[in-house]
Amino acid sequence: MMPIFRTTIAVVGSTLRKAALALFGFVAGQVAGPLRYRPEAHYMRGPGPKWREKYLQDHPARW
Repeated sequence: MMPIFRTTIAVVGSTLRKAALALFGFVAGQVAGPLRYRPEAHYMRGPGPKWREKYLQDHPARW
C-alpha cells in the first residue's frame, strides 16, 4: 500500500506545482501590464522609391 500512496502524493504534488507556476505566471503578467497592440509597429506605407526604381522602370506614369 505504501508505494501507491507515494505515487499518489508525487502526482498530486506535481499537479499542484504546475498549477502554482501557471497562476504565478498569470499574476506576474497582469502586474507587468498587458501587451497592447501598437499599430504603428506594424503599419507599412507601401513601396518606397527604391522598389519603384527597380520594378517600375517601364511604367513611370503609374506613380
